[in-house]
Amino acid sequence: MRTLPCLLQSLRNPLFARLYAAQITSLLGDAFTWVALALLAFGVGGAKSASILAGALILRVTAFVLLSPWAGILADRVDRRKLMAGADLGRMGMVGLMP
Repeated sequence: MRTLPCLLQSLRNPLFARLYAAQITSLLGDAFTWVALALLAFGVGGAKSASILAGALILRVTAFVLLSPWAGILADRVDRRKLMAGADLGRMGMVGLMP
C-alpha cells in the first residue's frame, strides 16, 4: 500500500475525513452563493450593482456582530448538531428565495 503524503495523513481518520469533506462542501456553497449574489446584484442594479453588493456585505457583517453573542448563548443550551443542521437549512432556504 502506498503511503500518503504528510499533509494527507490525517484523512485516514474517517471522522476527520467526513468533517473535512463537509467543510469543503460548505465553503463551495458559500462561494457559489456570493457569485450568485454578485450576479443578482448586477442583474437588478446594473450600474449600481457595486453599491448593492456592498450593502449586502455590510448587512452580513452587521448580522454577525449583532447575533454572535446570542448565538453563543443558544449554542450552550441546545444540541449543537441540531442547531448547525437547522442553521444550514435556514440559510439554504433564504438563498433559495433569492431568485
